[in-house]
This record gives sequence, structure tokens and C-alpha cells, in this order.
Amino acid sequence: MAPPLVALEAQAVIAGPKGERRVPMVDFFTGVRQTVLAPNEMLIELVVPPPGAHSGGQYLRHTPRRELDIAVVGVASQLTIADGRCTKARIALASVAPTPVRATAASGRSKARR
Repeated sequence: MAPPLVALEAQAVIAGPKGERRVPMVDFFTGVRQTVLAPNEMLIELVVPPPGAHSGGQYLRHTPRRELDIAVVGVASQLTIADGRCTKARIALASVAPTPVRATAASGRSKARR
């Protein structure tokens, strides 16, 4: 579920002894099976902003061997169309790096961000 949450620009709500904090899902994952959670913190909520009118998304993954159910690559996308043109595109990739990756260059931004 990580790539779709990244493409949807979701945020993780984290609670701990110092209170609550929000972290964008693109920054939540720090490595393979690692997150920004401290040992005394807990993920308590995922906040997914409404995608808005004329929006849609998809998640596709390529799994060459059914018996393993391990994806070689996964792609999540979220698009918004207005007046016959794409006004917002968010693409997130899975299984190509230790964390989900935002494909910002393909989304229309000049600088790539995780």
C-alpha cells in the first residue's frame, strides 16, 4: 500500500511521549523495513486528502512468478484532469529502491524527489 499512499500525498500521524506529529508518506520510509518511527512512537492514523473532482488512480505491479508473490516493480499513479488536460500527476514506484520513490520528473516537476 505504500506507493498508492505516496501517490495520493498521504500523511502518517505518529504519536509518542512528545505528542503527535505528521510525516508525508514519501518521507515515512527510510530503508528496507525501516521507518521514521522512534522506538517509543506508534503510527496512529493515515490521512489521505480527497483526490478531488475528475481524479483517478491506479496501482499496477509486475510479478513474474505467481508462487512467490514478490513484485519486480510496482507503479501507482494519481491524475487530475481539468478542461481536457492533465493538471496534476503523481507517480510512485515500488521495488526499484529501498523505499517507495516519487517519479517527480515524470509528474511534471524538474527536480526528482524520493
